[in-house]
This record gives sequence, C-alpha cells and structure tokens, in this order.
Amino acid sequence: MDLYARFDLPPPPPATVFSRDRTDARARMPNFITVDQVSKFVDGSILWQHSRDANAFIIFASVYLMTILVILSVMIMQMIYHRSWWVFRIVLRGHSKIIIPNVHNSWILFIAPYVWILVGSLIAHIVGDAWAEPVPNAALWISMMWVPVGFAVWYQTWAIWAAQIDNGSASFDKTIE
Repeated sequence: MDLYARFDLPPPPPATVFSRDRTDARARMPNFITVDQVSKFVDGSILWQHSRDANAFIIFASVYLMTILVILSVMIMQMIYHRSWWVFRIVLRGHSKIIIPNVHNSWILFIAPYVWILVGSLIAHIVGDAWAEPVPNAALWISMMWVPVGFAVWYQTWAIWAAQIDNGSASFDKTIE
C-alpha cells in the first residue's frame, strides 16, 4: 500500500524550475519495509556522498594547504626570531615617526588563520567521510572561515588609507606628537 494513501498525506508539491527530478517519485517519501531501508534513506539525506575523485581532490587540497601553512609559519617565525619590523614600517615625517602597516606582510599574517581554519574543516570533512558521519559543527566551520578574511580586508583598507601622502595619517603636513 502507498504510504500517502495509508496515512492520508497530501501529495508532494509540484516540480519547480530548480527541481532535478521531474518524475512522479520526486519528493515522495518511500514506503519503508525494514529498519535498514530507513537507515539508508536517512544516511543518504544527511551525508553528502563524494566520488573517489572528489575525495582525492579534498585530500590533495588539504596536503597542499598544509604545505603552504608550514612555509608561512616558518617565514613568520624567522621574522620574529630576527626581530625585524615585518608587519609595520616606521616612516620619518618631519620631526616625528609614523608607524605604517606593511600591507603584504600583514595580509600573510591575517590570511594564515583563515587557511588554518580551512585545513581544519577539510580534515573534519575527510574524517566525517571516512566514518560515514556528518561533519560536526559544519555551520561553525563555514562561518568562522570568513572572520580572518574580513579582518584582513579591513586592516588592508586602513593601511592603504593611512599611507596616503596627501590626506592620510602619513601626510607631510600632519605631525604626531
């Protein structure tokens, strides 16, 4: 017996322009016989099943990004070890000094947390696929990825504005006491 007729359920809504499946079985709840069928249906609706090529690419991207992170971390540690002013530069303007952020180096400093978060989410995704479980806190991973990027964009915008010769804080006419 059909599940919709048995429980007097309304039929699923009609197909829209965004629907992939336009058959009569679209958006219909299957008539489950065993618990195993229910389990497979729920797992299929929760877990995104990747192809082997997609899994290989996710693993490659994780290794590639971790390599970039190691190189970035070594560069940052080397600059800290040599005590070089690599995030800020000191500019003499008249009788005063102005600290201006180095835009490119500060971008590296702020993009590194973004890549760490991205690699963490990719590893959580790989582990979730291996265990056939959904990624825990997927919404948190997605929302946290944009925080370092937004802060880096704000910081770069401020640095470019501060470095303007005519009307920024690095102007020859202004002095900081």
